[in-house]
Amino acid sequence: MIRSERAPAPAASSPLRAPCAGAVRGASVALLCAAALTPLAASAAPRGDVVLRNGTVLEDVEYEVRGESVRVTLKYGSRTYRRDEIRRLVPKDAPSSTDGATEDGGPSAADWETRFRLQELADWEPVAANDPLVRARMKHTQRDALLEVRVRPADSAWNIPEPGARARVDRSVSDEIFADLATRFARRPRGTVTPFAYQGSRVYRVGPFTALPHGSERGEERTITELRFRNHGLEYAVSCSVKSEDAAVLADEVEVALRAFSFLPVLDLDEDHYADYTHGFRLRRPGDDWILETEPFSTTKPLRARNKDGRAVVLVRVLPGRPDEAVAALLEERKKRSRYFVERAREARTHRGSSVVAFEFEDFEPGGRRKLHYQGFGGFAAGHTVLVQGMAPLSDEDAAKLDREVRAVIESVQLYDQERARRRLGEEARALRAVASGWAAALKRDWSKALRDYDTAIGEMPTYALAHYLRGLAKKELGDAKGYAEDVEKAAALDPAGGYDAALGDLARTEAEIATRKKDWRRALELWARVYASSKNEKDLRDLLRAGTSYWGQQRRKPRLRDTVRAFEKALKPVRKVKGVHELLARVYREAGAELLRKKEYSDARRMASALRKLGRIVKAKRYESDAGRLSDQIKRARGD
Repeated sequence: MIRSERAPAPAASSPLRAPCAGAVRGASVALLCAAALTPLAASAAPRGDVVLRNGTVLEDVEYEVRGESVRVTLKYGSRTYRRDEIRRLVPKDAPSSTDGATEDGGPSAADWETRFRLQELADWEPVAANDPLVRARMKHTQRDALLEVRVRPADSAWNIPEPGARARVDRSVSDEIFADLATRFARRPRGTVTPFAYQGSRVYRVGPFTALPHGSERGEERTITELRFRNHGLEYAVSCSVKSEDAAVLADEVEVALRAFSFLPVLDLDEDHYADYTHGFRLRRPGDDWILETEPFSTTKPLRARNKDGRAVVLVRVLPGRPDEAVAALLEERKKRSRYFVERAREARTHRGSSVVAFEFEDFEPGGRRKLHYQGFGGFAAGHTVLVQGMAPLSDEDAAKLDREVRAVIESVQLYDQERARRRLGEEARALRAVASGWAAALKRDWSKALRDYDTAIGEMPTYALAHYLRGLAKKELGDAKGYAEDVEKAAALDPAGGYDAALGDLARTEAEIATRKKDWRRALELWARVYASSKNEKDLRDLLRAGTSYWGQQRRKPRLRDTVRAFEKALKPVRKVKGVHELLARVYREAGAELLRKKEYSDARRMASALRKLGRIVKAKRYESDAGRLSDQIKRARGD
């Protein structure tokens, strides 16, 4: 069994910055309740300072949080303290909490809902995970290999035997594992399931085995190795999938990659964020002039966020009962206490996937002289109600700014709802099974049944790109060419890196040729851009430029020139860095700007200059920026600026 009490050391990550004017404040300045990466992480306990309430400071010691106590390893032995004896824990190093996305909005190798992360690995990078049950995915930058974490609901724990030559795996366990694997591959895989010692815990190791994923062709077999274990009511499969011809070369890297998994800490905080599984929420501060004041051991008020002068505040409270009751009690109390209370809104809504009761009102604080704007919500998480309440002045000069910052803190709050995660994973598991059933029907050329199964899969998981693609193939076999095109386009839109654009390119080529013959240049422009994005063929590029030049010649003197430019931008965006394409787009911006200037439509002309300047920066063409500057000067002279 993997036990969640154990708290190994943090992986190498961003160190916790020392407290400063914008740092975390309060009784628990940098406490990490489950230290850093909980079970299945590195083996050593975290180190840091343990500050006791009697004023004693135990410096640079190992400590381990165990439920309501903390075990501290001292020079001549160890001692266990109750939580109420400890003022704070200050770790020497702490990992940054991952949000499920990188700071630039790209994919991340972590998942808050299912409580894990993949550590950074040399030659591996996070990529988007669009398949059912896949919560994180990393791709090898040099070879055809994927590291994935799949998560599904688990109704019971596994009693994994001690690893060793005599270890025997229950037949029902291995049957269940391979039945699950059969939903992902064209044929039921064959391999071994063995107990395995993994970072101080017992897991099942599956494989390596060779299998062909659904939708793949013969010759595209992959070699897969998995580690499986259960925790938090979920089953985790850390899976490394390698193109079979690369398996021998990457054998050592696969072993390293499989050890990248670790659970997120129960409590993880620094000066920028607070993530707490015990209370069931996390949030981020909106800027450097905000402070997070934390009391993680408090059962009712774990967090207060405020700006430096205290005029804008967000409180998080943990309350018993339902969210609607908590919000109603708050508003009723304010109404009884103040004759200036004005309720602006109270409604049920969805906040970052969670059902909440949102509220908004105006009132004075007791003894206060300024009226404040209050906003927030109550939501259910971790078995109780989390009530988030923000307040900011209504009449100060910077009231609008403060109100935006309060709203940003509230918007950043994410509730931890394990049952919701289990329901969603259950839907994804059913979608996966439906696709497996549809694929089996397709192999028998029973296209009607395959179509029904794919419809079922999409009903369970509308964002399942492979299901859309396979349904399109089934429609094609049943003579529905339009339905085929729509489904393939949908699959390509849902998963741009999935390779569906190849089928899309063949389909678009036929339509592009028809549009060209009809001299429907706008449609031809859109289609040839799509074809060239897939093929990178010089002939397709020439056809694209011909369609674009013809469309521009047709439209450049007509009204609503701005709409024509938008059509160019939309069609050419995926390929605008190609030399001939950005030259065509630059010409459109220059000539459109000149025409709009002639018509004295100065606002739109300025937009053309701005777009030309931006294009120059994107493709690193100084001449476009110079052209944009000249157009801007002409507009200023014409306006008399």
